[in-house]
Amino acid sequence: MGLRAIITCLFISIVVNSCTNSTTPESVLKVEDVEPGTAGMVKALSFIEDNVIESQDFFNPNVMKFGWWEKLTKDEEYEVIIYYRKVTDILASGALKQGIQLMDSILSEIEKGSLPRSNKTLFKFYELMGVAWLRLGEVNNCVQNHGNNSCIVPIKGDGFYTLQEGPKKAIKYFKKALELRDDAGVKWLMNLSYMTIDQYPDSVPESMLISPNLLASDTIIPSFRNKANQLGLGVNSHAGGAIMDDFNNDGYLDVVFSGMYLSNQLEYFINDGKGGFKSNSTEAGLEGITGGLNIIQADYNNDGFLDILVLRGGWGTKSAAGLQPNSLLKNKGNGTFEDVTKVAGILSFHPTQTAVWADFNNDGWLDLFVGNESYSNHHPSEFYFNNQDGTFTEAAIESGLEIELFVKGVTAIDYNNDGWTDLFISCMSDTNHLYLNKGLGGKGKVTFKDVTDEAGIELLLNSFPTWSWDYNNDGWEDLMVFSYQQRQSTSEVALSYLGEKVSSSIPSLFKNNGNGTFSRVTEQAKLVYPLTAMGCNFGDINNDGFLDMYVGTGAPAYKMIYPNRMFLSRKGDNFVDVTTVAEVGHIQKGHGIAFGDLDNDGDQDILAELGGAFRGDAFQNAVFENPGNENHWMTIRTKGVKSNRSGVGARIKVIIVKDGKQGEIHLTVNSGGSFGANSLQQEIGLGQADSIISVNIWWPVSNIRQTFTDVEMNQYYELTEGENELKKVSHKVIHFPDSSDQKHKHHHL
Repeated sequence: MGLRAIITCLFISIVVNSCTNSTTPESVLKVEDVEPGTAGMVKALSFIEDNVIESQDFFNPNVMKFGWWEKLTKDEEYEVIIYYRKVTDILASGALKQGIQLMDSILSEIEKGSLPRSNKTLFKFYELMGVAWLRLGEVNNCVQNHGNNSCIVPIKGDGFYTLQEGPKKAIKYFKKALELRDDAGVKWLMNLSYMTIDQYPDSVPESMLISPNLLASDTIIPSFRNKANQLGLGVNSHAGGAIMDDFNNDGYLDVVFSGMYLSNQLEYFINDGKGGFKSNSTEAGLEGITGGLNIIQADYNNDGFLDILVLRGGWGTKSAAGLQPNSLLKNKGNGTFEDVTKVAGILSFHPTQTAVWADFNNDGWLDLFVGNESYSNHHPSEFYFNNQDGTFTEAAIESGLEIELFVKGVTAIDYNNDGWTDLFISCMSDTNHLYLNKGLGGKGKVTFKDVTDEAGIELLLNSFPTWSWDYNNDGWEDLMVFSYQQRQSTSEVALSYLGEKVSSSIPSLFKNNGNGTFSRVTEQAKLVYPLTAMGCNFGDINNDGFLDMYVGTGAPAYKMIYPNRMFLSRKGDNFVDVTTVAEVGHIQKGHGIAFGDLDNDGDQDILAELGGAFRGDAFQNAVFENPGNENHWMTIRTKGVKSNRSGVGARIKVIIVKDGKQGEIHLTVNSGGSFGANSLQQEIGLGQADSIISVNIWWPVSNIRQTFTDVEMNQYYELTEGENELKKVSHKVIHFPDSSDQKHKHHHL
C-alpha cells in the first residue's frame, strides 16, 4: 500500500465519526432558545456538543478537511510539511500508535529518498517521533497505572516506568534529532526520558546531559506529597478549573473541578472530615452541567452559601465552538445547586475563561466582570451590576468598560487604597489595561477610567493569568502578570534548565509605588523564568507571612512537557525556585490551581487541575499535601453585614512582634489568581512571631475599621463586620491517609 493510501486510511479511521456533523449559523443557540433552570442548561449544552463542537471545535484535532489533498503542489517539501501537520493532529487526538505507525512509513520514504531528505525534515520527524513514544510511555505508565509520584520531577519510587518501551524508543529518536541539530528542547525531553527509567544522569551522553545541579534548589524546604489518589480526587481531566472552598458550611474545604470540553462533567467533591472526599455531582443536581475552562466561587445573593460560576468557550474565537454559555450555579443551601444563568440575566454566548467577582459600586453585593475573547470577531466583555434581587444588569458601555480585546485574565485591585475596587485586564496579542474606579457619578453609577499609561504598566506581553497581591507587605496591592508566547517557549524553557539566558514568556511583577504608579521589578525579584503560565495561584506555603506561588505551565503544544513550578518568597524581596526540593514539579499540563487548608492543620495545601487542551491529553489531578513547618498561623473567615456576605474586598492587616520588632502582614479577601480559585477563608502565616499585637480589618463598603487585640496564634476565627468580638471557631484536624507506592489503574482515555 502506498504512503498516501496509508495516510488516507488512517485519517478515515480516526476522523470519520467526528466529521459527520455540520454547523450553520442557524444551529447556534440564542438566548431565547435556552429554557431557564438546570434542565434547560443541560439541554443547551448537549445541543451545542452534538451540533457545534464536533464539527468546529477550535481544539479538536480530529476535525480535518479531506480536501487538503487538492492543495498539494509539486513541491515535495510542502507535501512533507502537510504530512507532519496531519500526524501532529492524529497524535493530539490520542491515537498515538496510529500516529507512530504513520511516521514510520513517512520516515521510511524520507530515508530511501522518495521524499526529500533534508536535515530540517528529518529533525522535525525524529523530534515528533520521540515525543510520540514519550507520550505513549506516559499513557502506559502514568495514566493507566497511576502512582503518587507519577510524572513528578524528580521522578522516584512508583514514578519510574515499569513499561519502558516508550521512553527507550523516545531516547533513540531524540538522539537522532540531536545528531542533526543541537536543540535545547529536544535535549530536555531526552534527559526527561532517561529520568523515567531511572537512568538519569548516569546514562545520558555527556554532550547531551542537563546537569542535576541545574535542576536543584539552593533553598531547602520539606517535600510535599501528592495525595490525590488516597483522597479520591485523582480524577482524569482535560484543561479546566479548580475551586477549593467550603460549599456546605461544615468547616471543611470541598473541591470542584471542571474540564474545557462539554464531555467533561463538572466534578463536585465533599470533604468528609475523615481524610477523604465524596463525589457528589449527581446528588448535588449537577449531572449534565459540563465544560468550563475555568470556575470561580462567590456568594452572589448574600445567603451565606457559596455559588459557582462556570466559564466556557475559551480559545474558540475562530469558530462557533466559542459560542457557549456560562453557568451561574446557585447553592440552594440544602446540598444541591440550581442553574440560574438565564433567570439572573447573565446568559450570553461568547468565548471566555476569565471573570472576577467584586463589589465595584460598594452597595454590599458582588458584581461581575466577564472578560470575553475578541480576535477577529465581535465579543465585547461584559460588566454586570448586582440588582440585589438575584438578577444582574449589564452595563459595560455605560461604565466606561467598552472592551473588545482578547482577554485572558482579569483581577480586581484597589491599587490606590481609596476604597473603590479597580480592574486590571490581561490580554493576548494586545496591550494590558488598568481601569481606575472613579466611584459613583451623578446618576449613582460607577464609571471607570483607563489609566494604563499613567500607571506605568503598558506592556505588550501576550499575557494570560494575572492576580493582585501585596507580595512585600507594604499595604499597597501589587500586580502579577504572566506572559505566554507558545512559539518561543519550547526552547526557552529548556534553555532555562541549561542555565542559559532567556527572553520570552517572562512574567511581570509590578510593584505598587503607592503614588498611583507601578514599577516592573521582575529582575529584582529574580523571576526571570519562561513560565508559559496558564493556571497559577498564590498562598503562603511556609507560613512566614509572605506570599509564594505555584505556576501551572499548561501550554497546549503536545511537546511542551515541562514541570509546573513553585516559587518561595524570601521575605518579600525576591523569589526562589523550590520546585524539585518540594517535589511538586508535575510535568503534566497545569491549569486550575488553588491554595487552601484542606486538612485544617494550619498550613496551605495545593490543588492542581491537570490535563491538556487536546482531547488525547487528559491526566489525573493532583493534591499536594503541605508537610508543615514550625511557623505560627491563624485562619479568619470574614462575614460581611453591610458588605457582601463573604467579605470579598475586605482588607486585613495583622501586626506581629518578634524579638521586640514589629512586622505587618497584609491580605485582601479574594479567591486569588484568574485561573483557579483559592478558599475565601484567609489562611495567614505569622512566621516565628512571639505574639500578635493586633488584627485590623477595613470594610470599604461601610468604611468600618475594626481592631482586635489579645488574639491567639494557631487558631481559627470568625470575624463579623461591626461586631466587637473576634470569635474563636473550633475545628477538627483531618489526618490524610499516608502515601503509598500502590499503582492505581485508570482506563479513561
